[in-house]
Amino acid sequence: MRVLVTGASGALGRQVVRALAVRGDDVVATVHRAPVGLNRP
Repeated sequence: MRVLVTGASGALGRQVVRALAVRGDDVVATVHRAPVGLNRP
């Protein structure tokens, strides 16, 4: 099964992606990060 994981940053995200890959799933992981400076009011 193809699985889309969004926000897969950090240790928890890596564990989730690894667990799905071990099961044999096709994992697509995306991490959304804003460029520096865009979070200012």
